[in-house]
Amino acid sequence: MREVHAVAVDSDGTIFAAVLGGGGDSLPATSSGGTAQQVQAATVSVTVGLAAAQQVAVEGGGSPQTEARPSSSAGAGGDSRSSILEIRSDGVVTTLWQSGEELVYAILPQADRLLFSTGTRGRIYAYEGPERTTLLVESSEEQTTRLLAHRDRVLATSSNMGKLFAIGDVTAASGVYDSIVRNTEATSSWGKVTWTGTGAPEILTRTGNTGSPDQTWSDWQPVGDDGDVASPRARFVQWRAVLNSGNDVPPSLSSVTIPYLQQNYRPSVESVDLLKAGVRLQKVQSFNNNGAGANGGTNTGTSGRVVTTMVATPPRRVIESGVQALEWRAIDSNADTLLYSIHYRSGNEETWKQLADRIEDTFYTIASDTLPDGMYVVRVTASDLGSNPPELALAGSLESRPFAIDNTSPAVTIGQEGVQDGRVRIRVTVEDGTSILKQAEVSLDAGSWTPVFPVDGIVDSLSEVFEFASPQLEQGEHVIAFRIYDQNENVGMGKTVVRIP
Repeated sequence: MREVHAVAVDSDGTIFAAVLGGGGDSLPATSSGGTAQQVQAATVSVTVGLAAAQQVAVEGGGSPQTEARPSSSAGAGGDSRSSILEIRSDGVVTTLWQSGEELVYAILPQADRLLFSTGTRGRIYAYEGPERTTLLVESSEEQTTRLLAHRDRVLATSSNMGKLFAIGDVTAASGVYDSIVRNTEATSSWGKVTWTGTGAPEILTRTGNTGSPDQTWSDWQPVGDDGDVASPRARFVQWRAVLNSGNDVPPSLSSVTIPYLQQNYRPSVESVDLLKAGVRLQKVQSFNNNGAGANGGTNTGTSGRVVTTMVATPPRRVIESGVQALEWRAIDSNADTLLYSIHYRSGNEETWKQLADRIEDTFYTIASDTLPDGMYVVRVTASDLGSNPPELALAGSLESRPFAIDNTSPAVTIGQEGVQDGRVRIRVTVEDGTSILKQAEVSLDAGSWTPVFPVDGIVDSLSEVFEFASPQLEQGEHVIAFRIYDQNENVGMGKTVVRIP
C-alpha cells in the first residue's frame, strides 16, 4: 500500500492503522464515492441522532436473492484501495477490513468495537468482529475525515462541505435501509418475502424495468403480513426496510429474500447444419460441471436456480457409408434445459413425420436404412420442457436446407463407338435417381485413374454422357474401366473389353 493515513491506539496498546492506495492508487483530493452498486448497497438514513451499532446490522450472503454486506471483510480477494490493519503488542499484524471501492479516512477504537469512516457518502462503520461490519450512518457530506471521542459522544468532521457533527449514544427512533437494485434478467413475478432479524421491521418493495429507479418505477408498497409482494411484475426489484426502536430489543436485520420466477421466453433454434454424407456423429463422454447449463451456459433455469449438469463435449466424427448427420445450435434466454425433436418430409409431401423425440444432444445421425432414397428437409424443434411444466413450456423450430438420402450407386452404361488405327472410342451414359453426379474417371488396363469430362463440359446433373478416345493400343485384348461418384459418395462402375486386331 502507498500510504498510512490514520493511526490509533486502544487501551491495551493495540495499534490500528488505515492504509490506502492499493494497486498504485493514491489518496484523491475529493473522493468520487465508489461504484454505483456500492453506493446503493448501503443507503441508510437515520431520523434522530445516530443509531447504536445494534440498530441496523446488515449481513447475509451474496446470492441474487439475499442482500450482501455493504462493506468488505478481512480476507477479500483482489487488490484493495484501503485496509484496516491491527498490530498487536506481540507484533502480529492482521487485516481486519478491506475494500476495493471505499477509502478509509479515520479510525476510532472503542470498548467493544472499532469505528471507522470512509469517503463514500460520509459513511461511518462499526467493526465488531470477523464477518460483522455494521453501517451506522451516512452524513449529508461526501467524506467523513476525522473521528474524535468526546465524553459520551463522537465528534465527526467532514469535507465537501466542511462540517462538524456530534453523534450521541442514544438509539435513533427509526432507521431506513434501501437495498441495491436486483436484476432478475427478465420480467419476473414475485414470491413471498422472508426476512431474518429482531424486532418487527416494515418491508416495502418497488419494481421497474430500468437499471436505476426513475419515474417509470412503481411506488414503494408494503409487503403483506403473509409475505405477498404488491409491486407489479418487472425485471428489477428493490426492497426497503423501516426499523423502529420502540421495543426493549433494538431491531436488526440480517437478510431479506425475495423469490422470483422469470417470464418464460421461447427457445430459438439458430442454425441447422448438415454434415457431408457418410459421416456419423458419435457422442463423447461428458464431464461434470456445477452451475453450467446443458446448452452451453450457466443453468439457472426459469426459476433462477443453479443446478448441477453435465457439460456436453463436441461429438466424434466417424466415417460410415450411407448415413446423414446434422447438428444445430439453440439458445434460451432463461437458460432452461432444452429437449429437441426432429421431423422430416420429402420434397413432394406436406405432412411432417417424426424422426426422433426428446433428444438432449444438439446433433443427430440418420442411419442409412432409416429413409428411402429421395430429397428431404428436416425440422429441428427446441422445447424448454426440461425446466417447465407442459402447460407453460414453449418451443421454437427451424428447417434445414434440402438434402438427399441416396444409398444407390449411379447406373453406368458403356458402349463402343469403334476402333481406328489402334484407338478405341467409347460412349458412357450415366443416370442417378437422387443425387447430382460430381466426378468421373477412366482407367486403361488397370492403370491409374484419369479424370474425364462429359460432353457438355461440366458434371452437374443427374445424368451425363461421356465420350472417351483411348491412346493407340497394342494388338490384343484391353480393358477400359469407368467410374463415377455422386454427391453422396456412391460410386458407379462399368467396363468394356476391346480387342485390337
